[in-house]
Amino acid sequence: MRARLRYRGPGIGALVMLLGGAVQAQELPRPAVEAGAGWAGFVDESLIDHSTFGGAARIHLTPRVSVGPELTYMFGPRHDRDIYLHLRATVSVGTRVP
Repeated sequence: MRARLRYRGPGIGALVMLLGGAVQAQELPRPAVEAGAGWAGFVDESLIDHSTFGGAARIHLTPRVSVGPELTYMFGPRHDRDIYLHLRATVSVGTRVP
């Protein structure tokens, strides 16, 4: 049993050294912050106008997958106010990752 462990050590070390360089070569994109403003209309018996403002932040877990919070504030007629806070996960498709 002891002889087996002695021979596994150099093989595992060589594997880690070979694969370690490949993992370090992939750099993650920097975190991103986004902001936006717009208009939304809700259809009920008539159109209810709302102005929207919001922002989001993204942190990349992999070169294609990112997560982060998103906050949206909407205000409509009179005292109609809406606030949305949720977690967003984004998967980038159709882009080349070096």
